[in-house]
Amino acid sequence: MGLDSVELIMEIEEHFDINFEDRIAQQMETVGDVLRIVLAKVQAKNDDSEDKSLSEPEVLLQLQKIIARSGGVQIERVTLDARIVSDLGIN
Repeated sequence: MGLDSVELIMEIEEHFDINFEDRIAQQMETVGDVLRIVLAKVQAKNDDSEDKSLSEPEVLLQLQKIIARSGGVQIERVTLDARIVSDLGIN
């Protein structure tokens, strides 16, 4: 996992107030992988509190914005099947 990927993970963690274990972060290859993991962590966090849970489309849009900004790519390229490294160039 390169520096850009690490910075992206840190930005996602900060934005959603969650933490990724290293082994989980290394398994995230596509935007869809990231979405599934973020949704699970956000849901688990919200189960423990009274905060309103974000919907999947809301989380996806936020992730697309973060990934596009962080990677310097157009948001239209940040699709569920886009690979973080090979398709979006975030190494």
